[in-house]
Amino acid sequence: MASGLIVCCGGLYFVFQLGAEQMTSQLKTRLADHPVIEAEIGEIESIEVNLQKTGERGDQERLVLTIEGSKGNGLLIGRQRPGALELEDLVLETPEGEQYPLDAEPAEAPDAPDAPVPPPAATDRSARTRLPPLE
Repeated sequence: MASGLIVCCGGLYFVFQLGAEQMTSQLKTRLADHPVIEAEIGEIESIEVNLQKTGERGDQERLVLTIEGSKGNGLLIGRQRPGALELEDLVLETPEGEQYPLDAEPAEAPDAPDAPVPPPAATDRSARTRLPPLE
């Protein structure tokens, strides 16, 4: 019985670790060129899930990760969507307690105003208007 429990828990831990590695790898790529990360953390050396800090916060929707880089370290705090490996509403918290929202996704360009539609070309037969016959 005990060996079955160990195998079961070990399997769950393995699945958790695999998911955590995928998430941290995606975050590292996603945040590598972010200006706040470059200024506060520098080149990212590691990102790891911090279960202790996650538990201390008491917010079941937020996941806390430790980020370390060439200039400094901090905590990444984000909301994980159920069944997804991505974090939303990501914030960098420095050791001094400063918080920086990280809009890691590039901002969408504002919609361009609709360009005026040019008149149909004279050679376009669909644009020709039929006039009533002359009497």
